[in-house]
This record gives sequence, C-alpha cells and structure tokens, in this order.
Amino acid sequence: MKSTIARPEILSSRFHNDANLYGALYRLFNKLDAKHDVPIDLDNLLVNAGR
Repeated sequence: MKSTIARPEILSSRFHNDANLYGALYRLFNKLDAKHDVPIDLDNLLVNAGR
C-alpha cells in the first residue's frame, strides 16, 4: 500500500494570509465583469499594487 500512495507536497500560498481577501476581490470582479462586460486582469492588478 505504501508504494501506491504518493506523499503530498505542501507549499505556502502565493498570497499568504491575504488569500481570503483576494478570493473575495476576485469574486467581486467576476460579478462586475459579468454585469459590465469588461475583463479584469487580477494578476496585473496585484503586480501594480506592489504584490
């Protein structure tokens, strides 16, 4: 059995403790995008915000 189960690799989150805030922001942007048909590039926003 040991040879068939791979050990998971545990990594730290890209956004650390702010991950929940970025998730909420991403959801909001997706709702705004659907209403206004304007694409929002979250990665570009984060780079420009200094993250």
